[in-house]
Amino acid sequence: MIERTLPCGERVPALGQGTWNIGDDPAARASEIAALRRGLDLGLTLVDTAEMYGDGRSEQLVGEAIAIPKTGSPERLQDNAAALAHPLSPAQLQELDRLFPPPKGPTALAML
Repeated sequence: MIERTLPCGERVPALGQGTWNIGDDPAARASEIAALRRGLDLGLTLVDTAEMYGDGRSEQLVGEAIAIPKTGSPERLQDNAAALAHPLSPAQLQELDRLFPPPKGPTALAML
């Protein structure tokens, strides 16, 4: 990814996602969140947003898009752990579930 250096010295990707019109149409909410997540999946880590975009709704949608984890199943967690060469035992997975119970309700559905 090509990067640019800001005057403060911070390096940021040259390409990002703009959110000027996101949040204006409630009927487009799901597709807007999906578009933001797709950008993140493709490696876009710079999201341009501001409190004036959509009167704050843009920031809310960005928050929702990045807040819901995609690794909500035990199988996916095991896959991720194995990829890091730190496989978790069934007992360790149970302990994680005990300490951090899987969410219930709409969030649980979104994580599956």
